[in-house]
Amino acid sequence: MKLELQEILKRKADLVSNNAISKYIRPQIEKERYLIYER
Repeated sequence: MKLELQEILKRKADLVSNNAISKYIRPQIEKERYLIYER
């Protein structure tokens, strides 16, 4: 799934669960993240 996403976006991507994000970098990630698809 990660490789497919990188091919679509034409850039590097990380896929992690919400609980896996460090509390120290979470604020910066929340500023930069965006939803691509939601069921």
